[in-house]
Amino acid sequence: MFESVLAIGTLTAPKPDARAFLELSSALGCAPEQVVYVGDDPHWDAIAATAAGLRGVWLNREDRVRPEGIHTEVRTHNSVVPTIHEWDGMNGPQGQSR
Repeated sequence: MFESVLAIGTLTAPKPDARAFLELSSALGCAPEQVVYVGDDPHWDAIAATAAGLRGVWLNREDRVRPEGIHTEVRTHNSVVPTIHEWDGMNGPQGQSR
């Protein structure tokens, strides 16, 4: 299902440091804007990834109130791919919500 997996413990900087996300992008051989980062912590995952230039997605399984700074949220992992396909037709994640 995944081409590669990189554990946060192998990076030189911890989340939410932008260097962690940039190192992840580099390890994948992608520019940051080509990487979709999905995580269940709105601040340490989605907001931090977005601030580093990635497409940060908040996995909001519990239907919590969306904090400011979250552009994209999904309820399940299964909705990540359809959300990405929607971006392809809408030039990015801004304003997207699921």
